[in-house]
Amino acid sequence: MLTKKIQAEELKAKELKAMQMVDSAGRVVQQISAEKDITTKKLAETNQELQEKETTLLEVERLTKEQQMQIELLNTEMQLRDAQLKHQKLLQKVYIGLIVISLLFTALIFYAYTEKKKANQLLQLMNSEILTQKEEISEQADQLRDLNSLKDKLFSIIAHDLRSPLFSLITMLNIAKEGHFTEESFKSIIAELSVNVNHTTSLLENLLTWAKNQMQGTKVNPVNFDLKELLNSRIGMLEERAQQKEIAIVNQLADNMFVHADRDMTEIVIRNIVSNSIKFCNAGDKIRIWSVVNDGGITVCVEDTGVGIQPDVMLKLFGTQISSTPGTRNEKGTGLGLILCKEFITMNGGDIWAESQVNKGSKFFFTLPGAKLS
Repeated sequence: MLTKKIQAEELKAKELKAMQMVDSAGRVVQQISAEKDITTKKLAETNQELQEKETTLLEVERLTKEQQMQIELLNTEMQLRDAQLKHQKLLQKVYIGLIVISLLFTALIFYAYTEKKKANQLLQLMNSEILTQKEEISEQADQLRDLNSLKDKLFSIIAHDLRSPLFSLITMLNIAKEGHFTEESFKSIIAELSVNVNHTTSLLENLLTWAKNQMQGTKVNPVNFDLKELLNSRIGMLEERAQQKEIAIVNQLADNMFVHADRDMTEIVIRNIVSNSIKFCNAGDKIRIWSVVNDGGITVCVEDTGVGIQPDVMLKLFGTQISSTPGTRNEKGTGLGLILCKEFITMNGGDIWAESQVNKGSKFFFTLPGAKLS
């Protein structure tokens, strides 16, 4: 009984314990169920969160891919731009190179053209110099021929034109000394000898003046002087020669006709021109000397009523060739007088020329600068 009681109590205790355990298990189940619900809810929330994150991740991946594509596109564009820049730089270098080459080529062409032009100019200059030298040589050769001709003519003058009058003078003086002349014939011979001596003196003066001018060169010493005063002081000798041929000399130079020139040269010019007029005048003819004032100078004219000058002789006046025509009384000359006149007038800055009509007379003109104010 006791045993049964004990067993009953144990059974009851076990049932109670079992009930407690069931109750506890129920609470556990409930707790577990609640926790399950919570867990399920959390899991759902987690899943939703995961889905959202996955969606976000997918969106991020999509955006990342798009950004990557954009980056790659940008990289591609940058590479393309770099390539274009490189191409442009290459083209620029090519263009610059072409421009530089073109400039160099142009410079070379210009240099070659310039050098060719210089060479042509030098060649032209050399040709011009050669032609000038040729002309100078030809001119010098002509001058040498003229000088040789002049030398031969001078020797002929010295040998004949000077010696003959001197021999005639010596012969006449010897005959006169021996008393073979009558008084009448002696006067006639003396007059002829006077003409010859005057001619010889004039010839010697011209020869010496010309020779000095050719060998040493005459220096021009220009001064202010009165032409009429110069002519008045030298006209006596010229009038004496003119009177021997019954020729009148009229000095119509104006008073105070001042010029600026070499006085000695001017005297030689006037003497030679007047002597030339006397030579080609006959008895009764007249020589008139007059002047006019022009711009900056004075023009002098020696005008005669003599035999005039033939046209072919006019062409040779004042030239370098020595030529002479006998005068109206067969007076001889050298032709040096007019050559000296040309040289001296030119050296004094003037000009000289002649006008003539056969059997009517001649006019010899020359110009000189007017006097300079001090």
